[in-house]
Amino acid sequence: VVIDDGAAGTSYTGTWKVSGGADPYGTQSIYNKKPGDIYAFQAGLTGRYDVSLWWTEHSSRCSEVSVEVYDGDTLLESVTVNQGQDGGQWNDLGVYDFTGTAKVVLVSASQSCSTSADAVSFSPAAAR
Repeated sequence: VVIDDGAAGTSYTGTWKVSGGADPYGTQSIYNKKPGDIYAFQAGLTGRYDVSLWWTEHSSRCSEVSVEVYDGDTLLESVTVNQGQDGGQWNDLGVYDFTGTAKVVLVSASQSCSTSADAVSFSPAAAR
C-alpha cells in the first residue's frame, strides 16, 4: 500500500507547499517550514508491515525530522530521519504490527530548513 501526498488517507495542519525538490514519488512532493505542523498518512491495515518513507532531494532539507508511527491512536515509535540524505528513494523506518489503522506522521522541524512529505509505503513483512 502506497499513499502519496494529497491522496486519500492524508491529512495535515498548517500550509504545505508544492516542492521543487528532485525525484518526487508520483508527480510532486510537498514541504513545510513551520515547526510543529504535521502531515499524516493513514491506511486501514491489520498485520505486520515494513514501513518506508519517500522524500525529495533539496538543499534546504532538515537533518532531524521527527516521524511518528501509530497503531490507531497508540504511538508505536518516534524515529528521526535525515532528509538531507537519501532523497528520491524509499527509506526504511522499521517493521510494525497494526491492528486496524496504520498511521505515519511527519512533524515539520524548523523555520531554517524544510520538511518534505511525499509518500509512505506499507509492505507486508516477511514471516519470521
